[in-house]
Amino acid sequence: MQDKVIQKETKTILLLSTIVFSLLNVALVGTIYISIITLDIERSEISLPFWVFLMSIGTFPVVCSLSIIFSWILFAKSYYSKARFVSLLPIVNIAVAFLIWVFLA
Repeated sequence: MQDKVIQKETKTILLLSTIVFSLLNVALVGTIYISIITLDIERSEISLPFWVFLMSIGTFPVVCSLSIIFSWILFAKSYYSKARFVSLLPIVNIAVAFLIWVFLA
């Protein structure tokens, strides 16, 4: 009985994270191209935090796609806690980008 509850909760988390991160993935495609354009700035003006920000934004679609795929694979193999963890990995990219953005502002 407890396993069914955990399975249902995990499935709900995976569905929500799949929807949210897929929508964010589509919405941020334009932002990624704009941030790549900023690389035309003279190299001396680009700092390490700026590079971390660009890498966080630039790898977001890849992290989203891979986390969605692998979280569902883990769910199918009944690794529910690992599936939850993997499905929420794109939050790391969002947190890093936000913290660097606050630092640069």
